[in-house]
Parts: sequence; structure tokens; C-alpha cells
Amino acid sequence: MAQEKKRILDPREMLTTHVLPLTPQQSKLCGAPMLQLNGKSNGFMVKAAGNGMNVPTMGAVMLCAILSLERVPTK
Repeated sequence: MAQEKKRILDPREMLTTHVLPLTPQQSKLCGAPMLQLNGKSNGFMVKAAGNGMNVPTMGAVMLCAILSLERVPTK
């Protein structure tokens, strides 16, 4: 049986799991500004990643909300 290797995610890796652009290449690919983390502590980034919701999920929620809107008749 192979021995499992375990490690804790780096705070930047945690934010990357939410599909946030952290590098210039990611920013260019998604067409969004790069997330500025200069001066932010690791604890802040971990807390932000833990309280975050990933971008594709929020996009799906927003799309569902927009599609559920009904047109209001005007007079």
C-alpha cells in the first residue's frame, strides 16, 4: 500500500480553488483584473478563501436570477 502524502494548501492555492485570477496569465485568460494581495496576511487570505464562493457558482446563481425575472408590462 502506498503511503499517502498530505499537505495543507497554501493561502494562494485556496483562493485559486475559487477561480480567482492571482497571476497575470490567469487575469489575461479570464479577462478580469488580477486580485491584489500585496500586504495581505496569510490569515486574511485563508479567511477570505474560507468565506468565499467560487466564481462559476456565483455566475450560475446570477444567471438563474436573471432568467427568473418577469417582464413588467408598461402602460
